[in-house]
Amino acid sequence: MPPTLVMNTPMGDVSLDTEPMTDKNCPKLYFSDHCENTISSMLEYAGESKSDYFSDQIDCLRYLFVSGADYITDRDMQVTGGGSY
Repeated sequence: MPPTLVMNTPMGDVSLDTEPMTDKNCPKLYFSDHCENTISSMLEYAGESKSDYFSDQIDCLRYLFVSGADYITDRDMQVTGGGSY
């Protein structure tokens, strides 16, 4: 079993795996450092906040996840052969 680190947070202890990154445990979503509002929202939103200041970005991410969206490469967008009428 790989070693784990335990980080104490206000929401409780969080275990962090220290095994090497692979296709099976890599992040599924990355944020550019230019997405300052989204990053702030991810850090501050608790779901029970009386203020909805951070909820707009969280709602957009929620819609993205439930939509089943997937990454599309340039190759996926290439036109392939055509038919005729």
